[in-house]
Order: sequence, then structure tokens, then C-alpha cells
Amino acid sequence: MQVRLKPATRTGIYFVRTDRDNVTIPASYHAVKSTFHATLLARDAVEVSTPEHLLAALWGMGVTHCEVEIDGPEVPILDGSAAPWCDVIRDAGITPLENTCRPLWHLTGPVRVEHNGGMVLAVPGEGLRLTVAADFEVDYLPPQLVDLAFPATSFTDAVAPARTFTLEKWIEPLRAQGLIRGGSHDNALVLGETAASSPLRFPEELARHKALDALGDLALLTAAEGALLQAHLILVRAGHGLHYQWIKAAIASGQIEKKSLL
Repeated sequence: MQVRLKPATRTGIYFVRTDRDNVTIPASYHAVKSTFHATLLARDAVEVSTPEHLLAALWGMGVTHCEVEIDGPEVPILDGSAAPWCDVIRDAGITPLENTCRPLWHLTGPVRVEHNGGMVLAVPGEGLRLTVAADFEVDYLPPQLVDLAFPATSFTDAVAPARTFTLEKWIEPLRAQGLIRGGSHDNALVLGETAASSPLRFPEELARHKALDALGDLALLTAAEGALLQAHLILVRAGHGLHYQWIKAAIASGQIEKKSLL
């Protein structure tokens, strides 16, 4: 699988499937086809799965316009975090735009969604802030909580290195469903009954990765037009499906509006 990040020839961030006649799929919630264990974008029968870490990295590095060429249906998981994407973006360099004005999605009232014990609650706020609470089915990891306000929080230092994770007991059932075929201890933190597969990079690495996934999914509200999101989101046991449901609920509620260019 090869991925090339290129300067965009149009507004926003979008994927180009070079192995499928250059079909273009925008990084937009309109293109979401599935959120089962990962986000899946599609245009007709052409798909791109697991874009969330790359989208989070582009957001965290301040990239608003990018063409992502990919010659297969899945964005590589790399080490399970967004840090390798941040590294290649930094190495390639970023070209400032002459017009730096950006649209702003601004929350005007609370929007809440809940499902199966998980919740996303968003309230108006300055900038973008994520408060993420998570707990897991292992005795050696206590409940985790992180509170991250951007841009004061450094995405590359505090969020990007946090790896995806799975419970060891989930692995075989997921593989039986045709999922995580490329998964290994090299690209995920595996939580066994008594210990994790490797030392944690942060005491709250799992909650920080939940924040990373949320940023990648929330980019689907803004990335197609290079916009910003201004809100305080509180996430409890949330995942891709709940992130997507929150975006749809925010649009449907009328409690989010797009301001004129900043």
C-alpha cells in the first residue's frame, strides 16, 4: 500500500484512489459509509477505510488543503498512532496559503448523543477542547481522564504518539469477521488479562488515543473545506460511531453554524 500526500488542487482534504480510476472521496461526513471499529469513507463502490489517524495528523499539523493519493482501500495503520504521519508531514514541509482565512463551525448550544453506555456532549466554548474519560476491562489500568485544549495543547507531543489498542480477547473474534488482518503488537497496544503488550507511552495513553480518534472523526465536519471547529466536547466511552452520530445530531439540531471566514 502506498500513500502520497500532495498539495491540493481544490479546497480541503480529499482522497484519490489511484488504483480505481482516480475516484475522489472527500474527507467529509457525507462520505461516511460505516463506523464499525473504524471509519469507512466511500463514493459509490470505492472505499477508503481507517482515515482517522491521518486526518488527525493533518489537522494537528495545520494542513487544510491536501490531496491524499492511495493505491488501495485502507490507510496504513503504521505504529497505531498519528506520530509517523506527523513526521512525514514535517519532513515534507508545509506551504502557507496566501489567503489564511478559514470558515469556522461554531457551536451555539449543547448537543448530546448517547448509545450503549457511551456519550458525546458538546457545549459552546472558545477554541476546541476535548475532555475524554475512558475505562477498560482490565484490573491493572484504572479509569483514565484527559483534558486537552487546543492550540495550547501540543497535538504532536500530547496526542499524536498515543497508539490504538485492543483487548486480547477481542482479537480472534475480530479476525473471524475479516477485520484487523494486518494487526500486530507492532501497530497496536494489546491489553492482556494481566499486562499490556508493551509499556504505555503515557499514563493515560488509551484516553489520549480516544482523543486522537475523535479529532480524526471530527475532521470530517471541517476538512472538506479547510474549516475550524469551536466547541468543548466531553466524551465518555465514545467511539467512531458516536462521533459520527454527534456530527449528524449537531447539524440536525441547528445548534451549530458556520461563521464567515476568520
